[in-house]
Amino acid sequence: MIEALYKFGKLITKGKAQIPLEKIDAEHLVILDVDEEGRFKSIELTKNISAIEDKLLHKPTTGGRNPPNFSPTLKLGDIEKSIKNLNGILKNLKKFEKSIPLLQDLDIIKTKVRKNLIENDLLKSNQKNLSSKQKVFITLRINGKFVGEIPQFKKAFEEFYLSKLGKLDKGICSLCGKETLVSGKRSPFTFYTLDKIGYLPGFSEKHHLRGFPVCPECYKILDKAKLELINHRFKLISGVEYWLIPDVIKAEIDDELIENIFDLSYLKSKLKLKKTEEQKLSDVEEDIYREKSISGGN
Repeated sequence: MIEALYKFGKLITKGKAQIPLEKIDAEHLVILDVDEEGRFKSIELTKNISAIEDKLLHKPTTGGRNPPNFSPTLKLGDIEKSIKNLNGILKNLKKFEKSIPLLQDLDIIKTKVRKNLIENDLLKSNQKNLSSKQKVFITLRINGKFVGEIPQFKKAFEEFYLSKLGKLDKGICSLCGKETLVSGKRSPFTFYTLDKIGYLPGFSEKHHLRGFPVCPECYKILDKAKLELINHRFKLISGVEYWLIPDVIKAEIDDELIENIFDLSYLKSKLKLKKTEEQKLSDVEEDIYREKSISGGN
């Protein structure tokens, strides 16, 4: 399974390993403008999120208990807490790049954000915080540039992301097969663990290179593949969710097929399948359509 995911990841990234950013499930985005010292300048509210999404470095942290966040774009709920969290994220990133500013005058920023939300009918004057159902996010813009447009931010963002791999040691990457710096302390998948007795003989964090040693570049590729599967997971009539994992045979596939690789109808029309293989796809497709019609999905 891991090998198939890795091949799929290489296919969709075209060999260019980058941190797989996540889509922002928001209806409104609060853009907080500050200067290079973190002092408040202005505030803007927009709905046109897709046009700037790749500049926002949105990558929520998962795994562990209260893992440190490093994404400077986050959901806005409890206004005071969200502003503090945003500043905490800047503190985390500052460990990797000293030029990253911390927010100044948090009370002023909190007041400005609250006023903007009220003026745009997203918050009532007697309301303290946004409700959990409201899809409002907040991000940062420094001297007119979003964080994803600032090289120092991108550098710190990537270093923080890769820091969860822990100290790298010389070894053989289990994915690309190259002798390079690797770590076996972490996988994008939660089923990989080093702290459960009997998971594999002799396993402990001390011997992490015996498990799943992976280099930083391959880790990013595998994480991208995982994100694509999560975004395209299927749900059967029984309520069971599953991932459809493409098993790539050819090294080169045209862009049209890549874009439609999770479209079962497209695959049936374009690929040369045996009758048994086509029937399996039809059965899966029927289950998905039945589930959608019951749940009222698109």
